[in-house]
Amino acid sequence: ATIDGGDRSVELGQDVILDGSPSTDPDNSPYPFLYEWGCRVGVQSAIDASDTAECFENQLSIFSVNRPVLRLAGGKLNAGYYTFFLTVKKEPGIPGIPGPREDSTYVVIRVTKGSPAPAKVTVFPEKRKVNTADKIVLFAETDPADTAPSYFWSLTAGDLDLDDPSAVLTSRTSAQLGLAVGVLTPGSTYRFSVTVLSDLYISAGFTGVEVLVNSPPSSGGLSVVPAIGLAGNTTFRLTSFNWADDAEDLPLSYQ
Repeated sequence: ATIDGGDRSVELGQDVILDGSPSTDPDNSPYPFLYEWGCRVGVQSAIDASDTAECFENQLSIFSVNRPVLRLAGGKLNAGYYTFFLTVKKEPGIPGIPGPREDSTYVVIRVTKGSPAPAKVTVFPEKRKVNTADKIVLFAETDPADTAPSYFWSLTAGDLDLDDPSAVLTSRTSAQLGLAVGVLTPGSTYRFSVTVLSDLYISAGFTGVEVLVNSPPSSGGLSVVPAIGLAGNTTFRLTSFNWADDAEDLPLSYQ
């Protein structure tokens, strides 16, 4: 599941558009997507549609419609933080097909009184999933006309302590957030956000980025035939079998 645009700030009274149409099915099954939207007041890292708080009037009537794009007219939201979450499903109730298959994601929207400073985060290396051996750096940007903006980094999902100097190599108030090699957990998802203060804008800017950490191949084994032999005399055959990984990480390589 994907919501285009990610975490961001919008000015009070501005329309909010949340686009879930970039969500994809890695199996490309012919069945249609079902979209379930929800909202909570504040910054929430858990995704649970059964625990949805009222973010605005008539919320349920808007969320009850199956739609990939959620449009909220200006004035629906008061100033503050809101977490919008999306669950995308396929194949519910179809005989012979296990399911429904589903995936969920969320974005944090900060509604401000006054024009917020522009904010953008990029991740190096630029790829959908990083490896634990990668040197990972997050870069925050704002209006280049501001020569002295202020930054503050936060973590809304993941098991990383941004105040641990052995894990985070730069200050939380730096434009760059550098992570030590090997501190991210394989198979985990981390969400970083940054707040930007600029003298050129009335309100602080806010944005975030999701970092997916690759998992190693699993479920495989290694066989050796014969099991016993003589050094320098017996020829052994080693066979690797049944290793599995995400489709996007195939083919596997062996060393």
